[in-house]
Amino acid sequence: MRLQSIPVIRASAVVRFSDEKAALEVTHRISQSGLHPANARLISAMESFSMGIGNGTDTVLLLGFESHDHDQEPKLSRALDIWKEGGGSWNVSDVSTRRDNETVAPETSEQWKTNFLRAPYIRNSLVRCGIIMETFETVTTWDNLETFHTKIIGTVETAVRETCGNGIVMWRFTHIYPDGPVIYYTVIAPGRRGEELSQWDTIKAAVSDAVIANHGPITHHHAVGRDHRPWFEKQCPQLFLSVLHGMKSDLDPGWILNPGVLIKSPFNKSE
Repeated sequence: MRLQSIPVIRASAVVRFSDEKAALEVTHRISQSGLHPANARLISAMESFSMGIGNGTDTVLLLGFESHDHDQEPKLSRALDIWKEGGGSWNVSDVSTRRDNETVAPETSEQWKTNFLRAPYIRNSLVRCGIIMETFETVTTWDNLETFHTKIIGTVETAVRETCGNGIVMWRFTHIYPDGPVIYYTVIAPGRRGEELSQWDTIKAAVSDAVIANHGPITHHHAVGRDHRPWFEKQCPQLFLSVLHGMKSDLDPGWILNPGVLIKSPFNKSE
């Protein structure tokens, strides 16, 4: 067991970019700067607007640093320099260096956090009203990002238009690594009563095919599960599947734990 002290020293800021491409380039720079932010979320103009923190045209970057030991202001100061060089702008009220017992986080960050936690409940209400909703996550490398992102957005928009007539496609980065970002895409579209599930299936299949066709994993950190398993099997080398099958058979010979979730169960021929 590894125990660590809880961070109490924090520094954060909210930066806006009128140019989406500039926002992507700055985020790339931050990921390889050695600053290692504890939180880094780049949010598309549409998604930031839907979360109550944007004007509908600016891409918004939320960045935070934290420690239990030392001041984080120098890291934030360097990040602000990078943002300024890349064309970002911010309000004084959206920059904060603090200890947990001293001040609260910037209002915009708190607004995003509140709405982010509310989102699943809102989603459930929208689904009950016949709205098609889907969020899928994947990851790519920085050198592949522009091509990958363009093709995924294009595929999703086409699938939504052909399946539902219209809809909204939003995205955000939830993690950034020196190698590349983790991207969440969100689809919201009108459903036809009684056909919502088949519409969702059609969109899900189109976007999943596009993800693996453009060399992105079918998921990043939310596991595979039954919905994603067909695409996981397409991506996964047969040798690795065989190893997984052997481990499962040795450690859980009755295939009791989540059978068929990651790999096919030998006891269920209908899978």
